[in-house]
Amino acid sequence: DKLAKDLSTTRADTDTAKAENIQLREQILSLRAELMAGKWPNQESVTKPVLVVSSSVLRDIDNDKVKDAHIHSISGGKISDAAAYIRDVPYDKYSAITLLIGGNDCDCDESTCSVEDIASRYKALIDTAKVKCSDVRVASILPRFCPNSSENVTDRINTINAELQVMCEE
Repeated sequence: DKLAKDLSTTRADTDTAKAENIQLREQILSLRAELMAGKWPNQESVTKPVLVVSSSVLRDIDNDKVKDAHIHSISGGKISDAAAYIRDVPYDKYSAITLLIGGNDCDCDESTCSVEDIASRYKALIDTAKVKCSDVRVASILPRFCPNSSENVTDRINTINAELQVMCEE
């Protein structure tokens, strides 16, 4: 009697599993039909990530936790460092390139780098980025406090930001 009961339970479990299997097959066929009809995004419609090139301001960003972007932080980085990095970026790998750099360039001795020099280097950086990607975005240089600087860095940053505004409008 126990054997007959176990056999009956096993048959019921098998019948339930078969019914679930049939339902799953129907779902798979339905999803496959939707996919073939183009209702789901295909690989070609997947967007490319954005590249953000920055000084150490973004150094603690974990790229594994950022969606659709790659943050490249250059500690102590200057405009020339960003240009060197972007030169090695493959063409058309990113949907946009965002530049967030230049504060370290503004915190230098006026005799070694004038505002005009910094603006000229930034223009060259933008041109280099445009070769790699048609969508180049420029963030304002962030304010900074530099107690050891002999010159008012804030004024230099504001002047360069005004120059960047003009460059971006062109």
